[in-house]
Amino acid sequence: MTELIDMLLENDLVPVGSVLTVKIPAKTAFGHNMRQTRDMVLEKIMVETDQMMLTMHDHERSMTTSTNMPKDMFEVLAIDGMSMIRFAELYDINADGSNRKVGKKRGRKSKARSQ
Repeated sequence: MTELIDMLLENDLVPVGSVLTVKIPAKTAFGHNMRQTRDMVLEKIMVETDQMMLTMHDHERSMTTSTNMPKDMFEVLAIDGMSMIRFAELYDINADGSNRKVGKKRGRKSKARSQ
């Protein structure tokens, strides 16, 4: 799934201001580590040599994270309420990040093509 989010971010398909549903590490009141699902607003995307940095915020806190972090530390679950795979299908991208083959168009053929 990290290849898919990297592909979407590299091609500027996720606009700034989108709501990302992410799983991030958190601590309970008793000091136990857990993962928490939060809706965060994407503020800025910074591209460095080998990684992408995302700056996000919600009503409680702001955070900057890398897309190269392990899956147990940071995981994007949805973009604007759509799952990652469904969001990628809008732009003809497979779940592994490769371009999808576009099928035949439906409807009548134009006169220029039929001659």
